[in-house]
Amino acid sequence: MDFIRNNILKIVGVFVILLVLIFVVKSCSGRGTTEKATGYTAMENQLQNAAIKYAKRNMSVLPKTTENVSKIQMSTIYGEKRMQKITAIEDKNTLCQGYVNIYKNNTSGYKFVPYIKCGKYYHTKSLVEQILNTQEIVTKDDGLYKDGDDYLYRGEYPNNYLKIGDRLYRIMNITSDNYLRVVSNDYIIDSSVWDDRFNTEVQKEYGINNFMKSRLKKSLEDLFEKENEFISDTEKNVIAKHDYCIGKRSIEDVIVEKNHECDEVTEMYIAVPNVEDYFRASISSECNDINKNECNNYNYFQTMKFKTHTLNSVKNNTYAVYNVSRNGLDIKKANNYSFINIVFYVNNNVIYKSGDGSLENPYVIR
Repeated sequence: MDFIRNNILKIVGVFVILLVLIFVVKSCSGRGTTEKATGYTAMENQLQNAAIKYAKRNMSVLPKTTENVSKIQMSTIYGEKRMQKITAIEDKNTLCQGYVNIYKNNTSGYKFVPYIKCGKYYHTKSLVEQILNTQEIVTKDDGLYKDGDDYLYRGEYPNNYLKIGDRLYRIMNITSDNYLRVVSNDYIIDSSVWDDRFNTEVQKEYGINNFMKSRLKKSLEDLFEKENEFISDTEKNVIAKHDYCIGKRSIEDVIVEKNHECDEVTEMYIAVPNVEDYFRASISSECNDINKNECNNYNYFQTMKFKTHTLNSVKNNTYAVYNVSRNGLDIKKANNYSFINIVFYVNNNVIYKSGDGSLENPYVIR
């Protein structure tokens, strides 16, 4: 006891030094990981910038349409001596290889997407690859489910947040060809009719529930085309034109099932949800009927500002359509006004930048 009493200051001092050393080691370790990630991002940016300069000198390499993709190999840029060769951060003897894909934007200009591979140490990841590599595929509770050849987010609190520009989206599903299908976490516009034309069947302006000729279809087209009024260029340039299911649904048809509304499709840039989207997100064992209130349970749409028209109308007549909200399903006359949550497919060429899909740290793309 006398030894401890006489040396108490020395013992405390040694203990404090050990704590400081542990903290420094941990801080350096974490910083090292961050610095590596930042370093590889800087390499990708370097390659991207070099490719942009190359394309300015060689305009013929640019794609002519949004459907075409051009590629510039890193070796081509090296050959012009416009960029120094890059190596893995962990091993300077490991030479990085890569290329840049060039896409024509939906707006003016082009998108240059860099890919590098530095041996076993690093390679550029798409957002889909990042999700599938880091999120467990589940069979119960909240999360990402295997859905045939696709993947589907279900439950009340899955990590499916994606930030594009200043707006937050929720990833609904991942297709077999690596497109993300997303829905806006908040309303985009707050006053829109599905249709308001004069209806011969009822001799009133209830609207006509033919989507291809509807006011809603025209509104969605205008929403996409109006420059920066509702949808930013950042958002537009990751949106892929894609097929959407616009099939009608009978009132007696209450089954919750994949692709139940796909007997008719049309190609668009942006859309609104299908009826099935809301109900398939619930993991309630009682949600087997679209009229059941239990479908509101364990459903991430309940955590959103969600009230919208759907793409689907009623088979039983010529004027009724389906709306969905946090209250579940509503059948309305087409001339009723509603909010709009937009849906679109994110290009399968988007590159992962950061995030884990949580609300606090949503996925971000380059």
